[in-house]
Amino acid sequence: MIVVQNFEVTDYQRCFSNWTRLSLYYYDREINYVKLEKNLYKLQHQLKRFEIHCPGLYVSYNNIDPPKDLQNN
Repeated sequence: MIVVQNFEVTDYQRCFSNWTRLSLYYYDREINYVKLEKNLYKLQHQLKRFEIHCPGLYVSYNNIDPPKDLQNN
């Protein structure tokens, strides 16, 4: 398993040009959705699976639309 600390996708694309899966394990900090979206956009044609594994769910209602199951709580 490769641990990506700073999520510099272009560096890893150079070394592993045929990767098809990206997993963020033990991700305990807030996700910058703008950066994540840009990186996923770059990889959209080669990724077949994307996962984020984190200890809990934090939703900032100012930045994104909450999932339907959280709207009524």
